Amino acid sequence: MTASNNTPTLKNFVQTLTIIHIALIGGTLAFSTFLYLSSKNQGVTVPQQESILLYVLPTLAAIAIFLGNFIFRQKVEKARNLPSIQKKCSAYLPASIIRYALLEGAALLNIAGYTLEGYPIYITITGTLILYMLWLRPTREKVSKDLMLKNP
Repeated sequence: MTASNNTPTLKNFVQTLTIIHIALIGGTLAFSTFLYLSSKNQGVTVPQQESILLYVLPTLAAIAIFLGNFIFRQKVEKARNLPSIQKKCSAYLPASIIRYALLEGAALLNIAGYTLEGYPIYITITGTLILYMLWLRPTREKVSKDLMLKNP
């Protein structure tokens, strides 16, 4: 395949990945906003007692970040060795979705923790995870760099 044939394919792939990325972030933002606005716990709550969730949910968020990056790197490493750009992109898509889904799950668990207990640390973690997901926005340059494509 020539570079001119690869470019539209990569462009279409990145558009598809961007739509998935926006949908996951949009769903997380919508659900988080809904839970926050419907929560009785708006404002700052001083912990009355130690909650196990104060340890579990931040730990899950950190695990989601590191595990998502680890799985993504492992799958992308394998994708680099595939023969065609289509096969590389086909392997890159689930790697990205797994990474985004782990972050989304951790964000949703933290906003649910806020709804249950009202501690602002959960909102902070949710916001941080959403910002990180935004930072991971797929671009042609990022995909080309990750897959080591010669002509992006």
